[in-house]
Amino acid sequence: MKNNNDYSSFLGPEFRNYLNWRKGMGCIDQKHKFLFHQFDRYLIENNYQAEDISPELFINFRNTLNCEANTINVKMGILRMFFDYLNRIDSTVGNPLQYIPALPEKKFIPFVFSEDEINKLLKTIYGQIQKTKSNFLTDLSIYMSIALLAHCGMRISEPLRLKVKHYRSDEKTLYIEKTKFKKDRLIPLPEKAYSELNNHFEVLRSYGLDSKDSHLLVHQKRGHLITSDIYSTYYKALSRIGLLQDKKIVKGNMSFGKSTPHSLRHAFAVNTLKRIKQRGKSPQNALPALAQYMGHEKYENTAVYLKSLDANHRKSMVDF
Repeated sequence: MKNNNDYSSFLGPEFRNYLNWRKGMGCIDQKHKFLFHQFDRYLIENNYQAEDISPELFINFRNTLNCEANTINVKMGILRMFFDYLNRIDSTVGNPLQYIPALPEKKFIPFVFSEDEINKLLKTIYGQIQKTKSNFLTDLSIYMSIALLAHCGMRISEPLRLKVKHYRSDEKTLYIEKTKFKKDRLIPLPEKAYSELNNHFEVLRSYGLDSKDSHLLVHQKRGHLITSDIYSTYYKALSRIGLLQDKKIVKGNMSFGKSTPHSLRHAFAVNTLKRIKQRGKSPQNALPALAQYMGHEKYENTAVYLKSLDANHRKSMVDF
């Protein structure tokens, strides 16, 4: 298997140094690594050297990218930040991407579940649990993972890493380690999640799997769940309730995203802010607490949910 940091162009050492610098700040840079491999390969295939670096080179590279405008702009933004870093450490003078304008983007409208749709989805997944001894705990754990995405707005990887010791039933909290930005956080559990997790823990205890270092969510053959377990069950249930969408819907300058497990995290934020507004309180003032709860590194990452459409508004635009 190729090493993720195996670059061959003249920029190879700089790519490695930049990724190590970001790693030291707790960043996980899979997108950066993939892009740097793309750009590294482009430089080699065209025999480019340091003296060839120019805005035209990057415009030509941009033209080779077979993806949507918003994704291309993100990739160019990553390269722009990389050259800003080189400037700061005096490895280069100027930024060749500084004056390259972004491509016009379609407005992306993510999929948002209504609370009724979430309840219907969870009920369907719960109904898919096999009652056989060899499958019951695995299926129950998959259900509980998806329920935590819905009730607590967790990232898909976070429930999969939970250990029994992370569940503090007396405090009604979950301790989440090694998040996206390698920052731990302690979250209070909503009553619904607490009740279901308590029941789940009792099942674990009946299987003798309640030691502190045991996985909280269990695969009976593998020992722990992986993301493909979640995707398989999620999309099967989504199809059963009529919400499975094979691809994005494009209308004019708008692109409507399909549902993924991450949509549950998005819906958690949007519906939480909607409920706060319905109670006559300020969603804006609630953002710092919501950002901390969801484990966002930057306040701005949570603020985007203020502009997100709820399920009814989104559906009306799709049907228009």
